[in-house]
Amino acid sequence: MENPTETNLTAKCICKIECVLVAQVPKDGSISQNISEINPEDPDCVCQLKNIIKEHQILLRLVKKIDGIFSPSVLLSLMSSSFILCFTTFRLLNEKSLLLVSLSILILGFEMKEVVIICYIGNLLMDNSSKMFDALCTQNWLRSSLEYKKMVLLMLMVTRRPVTLNISGIAEVNLVTLKQVRK
Repeated sequence: MENPTETNLTAKCICKIECVLVAQVPKDGSISQNISEINPEDPDCVCQLKNIIKEHQILLRLVKKIDGIFSPSVLLSLMSSSFILCFTTFRLLNEKSLLLVSLSILILGFEMKEVVIICYIGNLLMDNSSKMFDALCTQNWLRSSLEYKKMVLLMLMVTRRPVTLNISGIAEVNLVTLKQVRK
């Protein structure tokens, strides 16, 4: 029987993942959109940028925690899916029974779905991170106050490399990884 503390910890981990995947990694790039909406000549622009920076820092911390917790399991999942995909494809090529061919195709579909979901989430995170850098670059921040300029320059340095999920430091989780798994 499972320990109630372990169950509670598992539930908390799942909640954090959902938070990052659903709320903190919006599909529309809302953080970068908020940056684009700031008027650098507005006296309140420093406060607005500080709020965006706080939101970005929360996202970075959550990504780091998720990376630390789930990196080994994502590695294992991608490795096992790669093996199953290769083995099932090989078996499919040599199979003559329609039932076993159908079963093999079903297995291929389910394994690919798992890999696609993992890689898509990583790619979504990376794309939104890149949008933030682009939004900072295209903003007309040269006409703003010195404090605002310094904050934008620091944010440009922080966001120049997109945030990514990693597989135990071996590779990044994105659509390029999906392409490598499919090979």
